Amino acid sequence: MAEVWLRFVTEPGFTSNVIRWFSWSEWSHIDFALSNGKFLGARLEDGVQVRNHDYLTPSKFCYAKVEVYGTNRRVLGWATSQIGKPYDWTAILGFGFRRNWHDPQHWFCSELVAEAFKLKDSVLVDNSAYRITPQTLFESVRVEKEAINTVPPWVKDLGYATS
Repeated sequence: MAEVWLRFVTEPGFTSNVIRWFSWSEWSHIDFALSNGKFLGARLEDGVQVRNHDYLTPSKFCYAKVEVYGTNRRVLGWATSQIGKPYDWTAILGFGFRRNWHDPQHWFCSELVAEAFKLKDSVLVDNSAYRITPQTLFESVRVEKEAINTVPPWVKDLGYATS
């Protein structure tokens, strides 16, 4: 078994509050937490990218791990192959109409994470849902959460003592 690490965040500010309100979520964003201390995820500003550890300052965060069979490269390799793809505005608009308008060439954060696990035989959530939010993934029984606002030892060992 291998582990894939995630980080759920809530950010201060208007956009985060809107995301949380429309998605009925405690969390406004999710990233893959990479072994080098960087994060891989889809953001409004620049789509799917690997970002430095300090690219945002969350008001609340939670690291979590998911056990996968074989190697974590199956999940992370696919997610990495999506770098450079734009943000999925159409699917976000679909939330309001209760429609799945996902375009596989575009991603928003929780959609990217769910798809990476789904395609590599490690489904986290019911993929028939018309929307997948950070909260949906947070509530998955396969997601083993650390304590809120606690940095796991492996991240501290990289020299990152916070978020």
